[in-house]
Amino acid sequence: MRAEAQARVRAVVGEPPPELDALAATAGGSFFHSAAWLRAVARAAPEYEPYVLVGETGRITAACPLLRRRRWGTSWFYGGAWGTYGGIVSVDADAAAAVHERLLRLARDPRVPCIRVHDFAGSLPDAPAWRRVAESCHVLDLPADASALWDGAFTSQNRNKIRKAEKLGVVVRRARDAAAFASYAALYDESVQRWGAGRAVPPALFDALAGAHPGVDVWLAEHEGEVVAALLNFTCGGQVMNWGNVSRRAAWNLSPNNLLHWRALQSACAEATGPRLYNFGSSAGLPGVETFKSAFGAREHIYMRREAGPAWVARLQRRRGGSCPRTVASRPACRALQARLRVNRYRLVGQPALNVRGQVGRPRVSLGWRFGHCLGTNGVEWGGDRWLDRAGARGFALDDLVQRLGCRFALVRGLAREQIK
Repeated sequence: MRAEAQARVRAVVGEPPPELDALAATAGGSFFHSAAWLRAVARAAPEYEPYVLVGETGRITAACPLLRRRRWGTSWFYGGAWGTYGGIVSVDADAAAAVHERLLRLARDPRVPCIRVHDFAGSLPDAPAWRRVAESCHVLDLPADASALWDGAFTSQNRNKIRKAEKLGVVVRRARDAAAFASYAALYDESVQRWGAGRAVPPALFDALAGAHPGVDVWLAEHEGEVVAALLNFTCGGQVMNWGNVSRRAAWNLSPNNLLHWRALQSACAEATGPRLYNFGSSAGLPGVETFKSAFGAREHIYMRREAGPAWVARLQRRRGGSCPRTVASRPACRALQARLRVNRYRLVGQPALNVRGQVGRPRVSLGWRFGHCLGTNGVEWGGDRWLDRAGARGFALDDLVQRLGCRFALVRGLAREQIK
């Protein structure tokens, strides 16, 4: 008998069901599965509508929270937005299988160009309909005693920087009030300008998160009464998720970020019934960020971004000069340039001049925000690419490269271990 015959599946649109929070609190869940997150996103970006597939066996025992965006008579579904995760959370295997079956049926609808799920917990079984793209983040297993991290996981350089921050008078506090979120938002805006991100999350998101959930915390590092760095952490389900670490560049000599994470880790370890995993998030392929996280003893965690949709979407993307996950470097010009550069760790994707030239009028290099690809004509339609100056191009002088080869390409770094099909 099919799983859907055993469990009833329905879609809850708009206000998420109250049972969702209990499922999000299970080991495979996260804050991004919770009703609080869906409400916050819908409030900050009204174009996104909460859409939850629920499986019922007398009561709701499985759910797949999604965000739906409607455009030109089509519906685009995202299980995870702005550096977050999705997937199915359940306490019943039959109900979870039924929800997955309904999700695949939704993907076959010609009015649904794309369903994308960042499946951190591996909740979605393999199926021919899913296109898989490897993504990664750095995670740290939490012991009962934080001193075990200090003695056995941290590098000596990390310990020295934490001591340095304390000695220089950096003070860390945890807060959940509106003022703390306002301080975080101000630092986030400053950091986004420094990062050169293609698009930032709406400022209203931070207002919506204030008081939205008991697991939402802002950690503030202050020096001489001024906030110089901050963390936004989400504690729910199986992990403490560090969604974003922002700081003032002028304060980097104080090492506030090292102290911030140490205080957050101490607190997480002390919670005996709390999650046993601290998630540092994606590093966007930036070696300096990866080194920072490794200094705490974090390990790389590989998971899959799964995408499904009708074949016409892939054909459209190819015609627009972009690439779908299965057609990276498929154009002859891309392959020729890749051979000339003799590199295979970079994806070469033909892009319009708008994507290659930044606002200051010089070529730039794109490293996907979450190993996203440059898709579509504007470079942010699918992946939300993050633009970096050529200084972040791993030694490539892109200005010289473009002049020498007489072509315009965006270089998108992929996972070294990922197979380009």
